[in-house]
Amino acid sequence: MNTVVLFSSPNKSGNTAYLLEKYLEALKGEVDIFDAFKEDVKPCIACGYCDSHNSCSIKDKMINIYNKIDDCDVLVIASPIYFSAFPAPIKAMFDRFQLYWSKKYIQKCDVSIKSKKGILILTAGSNNEKMLPHVEITAKAILSTIGAQIDHKIYALNTDNVKAQNNEEASSLAYEIGKNQI
Repeated sequence: MNTVVLFSSPNKSGNTAYLLEKYLEALKGEVDIFDAFKEDVKPCIACGYCDSHNSCSIKDKMINIYNKIDDCDVLVIASPIYFSAFPAPIKAMFDRFQLYWSKKYIQKCDVSIKSKKGILILTAGSNNEKMLPHVEITAKAILSTIGAQIDHKIYALNTDNVKAQNNEEASSLAYEIGKNQI
């Protein structure tokens, strides 16, 4: 099983990192982690190049990410929620999924070589569940462009008061989903 993780937290020992670690602890197979805060991924410039080509006009680290996503079985989006949305660095990656959208809807190509599963690992400092549907809409759109859907959700809210390390429900769920991922 090949898993690609799009990780988007500047805090490498924070809540999102902890839940991702619990998930990966039990996971078998190959894992490629792309840290949105470290990867050199430029934002989409809406140039239209991918409307008629099977590649992006921007030649950066996203090329490697595309290749790994094409071959993966599972795509994990692991991110904190900032003001009811994903942080800017992962949003730049998401916008570059325009390549898949153009292949699917403009070029009418099958963009998913094999079926994929989607996993969401989300954390938030506040305890406001009303922000989750907004973030899920974005995640669903991203996953649908590669022929995937959200198969599992691992959420830890209220991390300003209860760290993920102390959230037994989220920690156990992350571990169990990783353990049972086939």
